[in-house]
Amino acid sequence: RSEHISAFSKGAGRGTDYLAYLRTFKKENPVYGAKQLPTEVQSAVNQTDGQMIIEVAIPISYIEKVQSNWKSVRLGIGYYDFDDNGENSTTHFWYPGWTESDDLPGSGMLFKE
Repeated sequence: RSEHISAFSKGAGRGTDYLAYLRTFKKENPVYGAKQLPTEVQSAVNQTDGQMIIEVAIPISYIEKVQSNWKSVRLGIGYYDFDDNGENSTTHFWYPGWTESDDLPGSGMLFKE
């Protein structure tokens, strides 16, 4: 989507071209729907007491394919925090979800130099 539309969606949603990468901290089959992803995404997880760190690499070739002469991408990060019993969860977003009415214009925008 154009930069203006992407930055100012005001909760209108993700548009049609987006990559949803859903990764767990499980050792086996950690990515939901990995075979349905439009590109191979690599990730690494480091878990210590009370802390989880994840690194994700999306190929630049994928960004160039969906947005040829790209100048920016909008990155959204969220995670589910489950209670010890695994029943109750809370969803946390780096910025408000793009489908939410409290979406912040321009949040998560990364610009190519």
